Amino acid sequence: MNGFIYAVDNVDAITDAQLAERGMGHVRGPVRTCTSTIGPGQKRCLLVADGKSDHKLQFVGAAQRWARSLNDQFWIGLWTDAPPTSASLARSQQTDGHAIDLEDGCRWQIPCARVYGGGTKLPSVLKMTADGMTATVKPEFVEFCDRAQKLWDFQLSLIADGRVPDDWSFEDQWTLCAEALTINYHVGTDEINALGLFSSRNLNDIGAAVVDMPTVKDLMEKRLSDEKKKTRPSDDGD
Repeated sequence: MNGFIYAVDNVDAITDAQLAERGMGHVRGPVRTCTSTIGPGQKRCLLVADGKSDHKLQFVGAAQRWARSLNDQFWIGLWTDAPPTSASLARSQQTDGHAIDLEDGCRWQIPCARVYGGGTKLPSVLKMTADGMTATVKPEFVEFCDRAQKLWDFQLSLIADGRVPDDWSFEDQWTLCAEALTINYHVGTDEINALGLFSSRNLNDIGAAVVDMPTVKDLMEKRLSDEKKKTRPSDDGD
């Protein structure tokens, strides 16, 4: 299974805690590691790979593509002839939503944080109370859910009067879409950049999937179709 290769300069071993400290906590463990006398930074380094991957764990610059992480803590690379895919990076438990084709040519499952008509597809804690059952979004997803609501409000503003709210930016949308992918896949910002997943063509589609706009579109099209059937002249000449 194809995966990413990571390189940490001047290190011979690394723990899960240290991976998290460097911003690599999303890498699926137990990780595979090996030391290399030279790496992408032209220094001695520790090469790290997803524990489920089975590609060669070695530095071969000419056959790989490397970039420095945004936080300047590690290098991220991939084999150019066998890049990671949505299938190889998928988490074992997927949150329901809408499938979108991204720029790598793969279909990615975008979790639906705000369901049309109310509720969410995000993991929630269910409790029985005297008034009935309650569902509360798990704490680790609350901020994402709140940002999704903000995007929904942004969409409504565009539909209602074409107004773009001052408190929502293109960067906000990029961040929300990246967060959506991290829920269903072992990726972060650096992995998304390395695969070139986002573009001006799909960023709106990903955001729309987060707030269940495909369902809204389907319902509107069905309603329009039903209205046309009602107003279509009958064939009996009456």
